Amino acid sequence: MTVEARTLAAVPRSPETAWPIESVLFGTALAVQRIPWIDLPARALGLRRLTREELTRQLFVHLRRTNSDELVELRTPFGVFLTPLSQEVATGLLGQVHSAGACESPVGLTAAGRRYGISAHAAPPLPGKELAGSVGPAVRAAVDQAAAARSADGTLPWPQWSRITQRLARSAVLGAAAADDTLLSEILTAMIQAGGSRREQNLAEALYRRLVPYLSAPEGAAARIVDARARPEQAVPVLAHVLALVSGAVGESAAQALALLAVLPPVAGTDPVERALGMALRHYPPLAATVHRVRSPFQWNGMAVRAGTEILHSTAWLRELDGWQDESDGSASLCAHPSACPAAEAARAVTRAFLGALTQSLHPVLYAPRLHPDRLPHALEPQSLKIALADRSGFQADGSVSVGAAVGLSLRDGDHAAAHHAALARRTAGRLEEQAGALVECAQSSEWNNDAVGEHFRMVLLGHAERCFAAAADMQRTADRLAR
Repeated sequence: MTVEARTLAAVPRSPETAWPIESVLFGTALAVQRIPWIDLPARALGLRRLTREELTRQLFVHLRRTNSDELVELRTPFGVFLTPLSQEVATGLLGQVHSAGACESPVGLTAAGRRYGISAHAAPPLPGKELAGSVGPAVRAAVDQAAAARSADGTLPWPQWSRITQRLARSAVLGAAAADDTLLSEILTAMIQAGGSRREQNLAEALYRRLVPYLSAPEGAAARIVDARARPEQAVPVLAHVLALVSGAVGESAAQALALLAVLPPVAGTDPVERALGMALRHYPPLAATVHRVRSPFQWNGMAVRAGTEILHSTAWLRELDGWQDESDGSASLCAHPSACPAAEAARAVTRAFLGALTQSLHPVLYAPRLHPDRLPHALEPQSLKIALADRSGFQADGSVSVGAAVGLSLRDGDHAAAHHAALARRTAGRLEEQAGALVECAQSSEWNNDAVGEHFRMVLLGHAERCFAAAADMQRTADRLAR
């Protein structure tokens, strides 16, 4: 080989760029996700291949077939993305850029192309299962609360479910003392959403102040993390990451797993809870797509990746193309870091324990949406689920639900009086919910972020809101009983 040939061979090549029509189609696939009704004609005519999900899938299949590197640059209205077309390529590329410190903190990308902040990876110093080793009391308390908060038809409204599961997450990570600290979750969520902005630093300082008191006598996962990391400033980012992932998993992924448990047929030799949770994390990963911005140039497999390049990791689509292969710990579903994340493993372990305890005494019954185990939808929004938690003793073979013995009413005016008082109770519940919402809105004001006094007052507001929500739920249950 001549000197000139060797020199040319040593020059790194640029990533292959998609054809303009391919980039246009990909950008269009993102844009049409913002039009929810666009699939209705195709679905009404039974033309599944013309739905948004199927067209996007066909585009990925085409790109994989026409790009030998399984890596292509796509130019869209939402940005220019270097897009791995297989999970193996994505893991290798992102692993190298993150290990070299050449990547900024990743952000999430919705199916419609909107970006949002996600929890910054901070690896715990211990395996995830060890972090989740003492969640039994918190799980039992959450199950009791879920059973008590059900409506007359057995359903648990999303606000109630969310409050119970977020309480479980705080208790599992920081101990029983943090169970009612709703302000902690509010600050953490706001900090994640403010990722990359000036407000993030202020919220990070507020989160630090909020977490430090729990480190003086740590419980739960915090006790194990603090034992391994002596200084609070080292433990706080790790605890924030663990709490964020556990909160998302026990809230959203657990609800999706319950919906799947309600419709999946049993399989001999498999744990139904483990199977449903694994399917929820694979088919409906909380991080369906992430964007990783390269801040300094590097080379990968003889390819030059420029500074400023944005790598798009389409987790959900790559899994579907690879045949939904199983995943041992759910890391890629919950954390954007390419290596296995103990915090994600802990989140899955806590969620598994919660679902196992919940389904020992209660049976999930899915009212909406209608799911077929062989034709699962591409998306399953947790907030859209209507699931009844029926007592095992009250679950009938015909699918009807009983959540306990009916309460006899003794009212002088008979049925008319019962209906009248039921209507009054519903109106009272509505007013209480409105008041709770107004208190939460007031507590979210940034004016309470400046010092510890403001944070304490916000906690007072959120405490009042929590009591209003609880009273509203009690009034709604009373109305349901009266209306029987």
